[in-house]
Amino acid sequence: VILRGSPGVGKTNLLTRWTQDSFDRFAVPTIGSVVTINTITIDGMKVTGQIWDTGGGQIAERLATTFYSGSYGAILVYDITNRASFSFLDDTYKEVSLWVDPIMIVGNKCDQSGLRVVTREEGQEWYGMQFVETSALESTQVGFMFQTTLAGKKYSIITEAEGKLDAGVNAQSCLFWIDILEP
Repeated sequence: VILRGSPGVGKTNLLTRWTQDSFDRFAVPTIGSVVTINTITIDGMKVTGQIWDTGGGQIAERLATTFYSGSYGAILVYDITNRASFSFLDDTYKEVSLWVDPIMIVGNKCDQSGLRVVTREEGQEWYGMQFVETSALESTQVGFMFQTTLAGKKYSIITEAEGKLDAGVNAQSCLFWIDILEP
């Protein structure tokens, strides 16, 4: 699964909240890449996510299609207090949708609703995709966001794997990659 969005929308803090249940008010932009692994249970099945937190810039943009081609879904993140971060998703969606399905849109920083410039309705109506608002700071809907994305693909992977069990594919262990790319 790919996690995309403008710099500063809170992608790293969403991952940190999900994997370590913590939040860093002074998080710095990701430079290089950091790999994190998290295992969750979905319908009694353990699902392990290998999360790549990759820094932005031109290198990440050049490698983007490499990440897309092996991905099982995408989460597009914007900051509800930053209109430009919402607008950024238009081009990102056009690029990602060529490679990845399903796609979920996430409005982060819902704890700052007094500063909101992107309405909930705009997020919900954007391309008619699955939508949720989150707060990495307050841990609002963060688990739901990842679990929903992983659960949706778990079923399609298991269905594909069921026909291959004789070939040694274990339908009980699915591995997901979550790649974070910034523009």
